[in-house]
Amino acid sequence: MGLASRKANIELAIREGRLKHFQWMPVSKITWTFEDAHQYVTNLGLSGPSASAAWMDFCKSGKKPVGIPVVPRLYYPDDWEGIIHWLGWDKRRRNTEWVTLDECMEYARSLSLTGTSAAKAWHSYWKENERPVKIPSSPQGIYKENWPGWREFVGWGPEYRPFAQAREYVRSLNLSGKCMIRTWRSYCKSGRKPCDIPSCPERIYKEYEGMKDWLGWERFMSFEDARNYVISLNFNGKNVDAEWRIYLASGKKPKNLPAAPWAVYKEEWANMNHFMGRQEFIHVKDGFMSFDQAREYVVELGLGKGKRSASDEWKDYSKSGRRPRDLPSAPHMAYREQWKGIAHFCGVGKRKKTPKEWVPVVEKLAKENGGKIPSSSVLCSRGLYGLAFVVRERPELFIHLRQDDKSNLRDAKCV
Repeated sequence: MGLASRKANIELAIREGRLKHFQWMPVSKITWTFEDAHQYVTNLGLSGPSASAAWMDFCKSGKKPVGIPVVPRLYYPDDWEGIIHWLGWDKRRRNTEWVTLDECMEYARSLSLTGTSAAKAWHSYWKENERPVKIPSSPQGIYKENWPGWREFVGWGPEYRPFAQAREYVRSLNLSGKCMIRTWRSYCKSGRKPCDIPSCPERIYKEYEGMKDWLGWERFMSFEDARNYVISLNFNGKNVDAEWRIYLASGKKPKNLPAAPWAVYKEEWANMNHFMGRQEFIHVKDGFMSFDQAREYVVELGLGKGKRSASDEWKDYSKSGRRPRDLPSAPHMAYREQWKGIAHFCGVGKRKKTPKEWVPVVEKLAKENGGKIPSSSVLCSRGLYGLAFVVRERPELFIHLRQDDKSNLRDAKCV
């Protein structure tokens, strides 16, 4: 690789954040060839918990010659074979006569390692202590043919309990929470889990049938049992949804009672009022009174007859706390089929025509216009803005009439 290509490679590494500032060196200052630098570093006989750590400690010691780069893999990309090869540890490994597995296990057990993971305890120990030459840092690779497992290696007993015993122990904990997986992970991170209970049972046991079976969480109770249980709690607040959220946050909910009953009991579900046993709402669809009853009730309130609009007064009334629970705060959503505007709902002003009520008007205009629906611009010029809007938004109502032009379906500037 030429000087220009090597320089471009270094600049790319700096931009991508793979090369820290203290590791950077101008390519022109790298005076050592790879063969000379590799020979020099190999003869040093560096040692440490890992090859990378040993090399960085040497670079920070100030003993490194200026002509040898701190990050040789970027400056010698064509010859680079890894940090193990760079330090000559590959030859050292091939020439090292390791102790037998039994001797290595005896030495590992004499260290009395502690922790939640045998492998982590083994590697963490050598970061703070110097390892004997004939003791491998990665014994699972050296003794892979007869490897007994990390727990057996460091003397912590068998690798894991049999599945039946492990599941029985976990179920005896009676763990509870909103989410099974999060509950199990939180317990594993708490430090209270025995070392012979795996954190990931799905990877260890072929008999594993899911987290619900592992924790012993029962399936949800039937809809009737769930409803009877919730009714016994005697919810009596104004907002059933807010009451249910407060109850879930209290942590008193049984594990076999779903947090989202509407999703679990789709076939039997009516509404939250019915689920909580509000007798006055059970016979009402969606928990609300009928449209005629609601409109009759609202008309008696006299909203919108003053200087303020019916819409503003309805919003204030809905937030005042005086609105009955069976009267929806968004009537335009609850009564979509019968809805004709907030003014009509409050019994004030001239009510708006529904789209279907505009059909006879359009037919009359089309008859006067030679069987064609007038364009949007013509309708707007005659003050029929609502009709122009309906013709554009609900063309399926007028499909039996011929169109004067396509503008009445596209042109909405005048609406």
